[in-house]
Amino acid sequence: MIEREVLYREVWAEPMTKVGARYGTTATKLAKVCDQLDVPCPSSGYWVQLAHGTAPERPPLPALRPGAPAGCELVPTPPKPRSVAAEAERGASRIVVPEVIKALHPLLRDADARKRGRRDEDAGAHAAIHVSDALRDRGVRVMHVILTELDRRALHYAPLGSRERYGRRERESIAVEIEGESVRFYLFEWTRSAPLDPEAAKRAGDDRWKVPHAYLGDGRLRIRIEDGYSPPTWRDEEGRPVEQRLNAFIRGLYVAAESQRARRLAAEKRERAEREAQARREREAALQRHHEALVADAEQRVRALDFAVALRALAGRIEARGVGGERESAWSGWARRLAAQLDDQALSDLPDVVPNAASDADCRSRDS
Repeated sequence: MIEREVLYREVWAEPMTKVGARYGTTATKLAKVCDQLDVPCPSSGYWVQLAHGTAPERPPLPALRPGAPAGCELVPTPPKPRSVAAEAERGASRIVVPEVIKALHPLLRDADARKRGRRDEDAGAHAAIHVSDALRDRGVRVMHVILTELDRRALHYAPLGSRERYGRRERESIAVEIEGESVRFYLFEWTRSAPLDPEAAKRAGDDRWKVPHAYLGDGRLRIRIEDGYSPPTWRDEEGRPVEQRLNAFIRGLYVAAESQRARRLAAEKRERAEREAQARREREAALQRHHEALVADAEQRVRALDFAVALRALAGRIEARGVGGERESAWSGWARRLAAQLDDQALSDLPDVVPNAASDADCRSRDS
């Protein structure tokens, strides 16, 4: 509990950021407490003006209003949770790719899977290395270091086959589970189609597509994370190969997991809002149907009562003539009995509207 007199002295003795830090809270929250206790606070430029001798006079502490609190309990602001991406920096050390690897990672020990055409489940992590033979050994060493780093961080991963996503076919990759999110990555090299005989292609002109072609790599190793429409990619640059960017890539895995989680939560929120809106529309439609049924039932009852009133009036007029015989008397008695039956039918078996009224109020409270 901090009293308003103490708070008044402290906020005018030093900046509110320092006062708030001492109480484990922020300057913004401290300003709200001062406003709640009717304690005047220095303006944003007060301390600069005070340093130059041009600060305005400190206003006096106003008297305590009747019923106003004389103090307030300052609850420390809890620290912000560490983001998933920040976890990547914890205990991080520079990742180095050795020139020679004595024992390959278990997912890379199948030497036959190094062949470019091997793309089955038995290929293990080799299936996620989409490079030419010239970069194959280098790609294997980089993948070995990456998988070893994932093991050091106790992250679960597994090779996955290709899949269709965002309207395009994704390559075979490694899926890493980070904070419940599955992040896929793979190594690759840009390739282009080039004629095996350039001179023959020139002579062919428009028919150069008939000349045998081959796919040639550009010689640059790349690592890509499948994350949305613009997947982050690390590649060889002049004077800085991809081996020197593996720390940034590992952090990118955590960033991608955080991004996927945000998108998933946003999608779940939209789906939940849509389900609630659909349920609300269904409740409103059900209420409307029930209301229309009530109106139709009420109209039928009103018609029955009006007819009963008309029958009694007609029977009364027949009886008032005073010339009634057996036929008139029998008809008058029948009309009064029928009117009584109509009264009973109109005033009995009334529909229950209480549950529907509660649902109607619930709909209005949700919409407000």
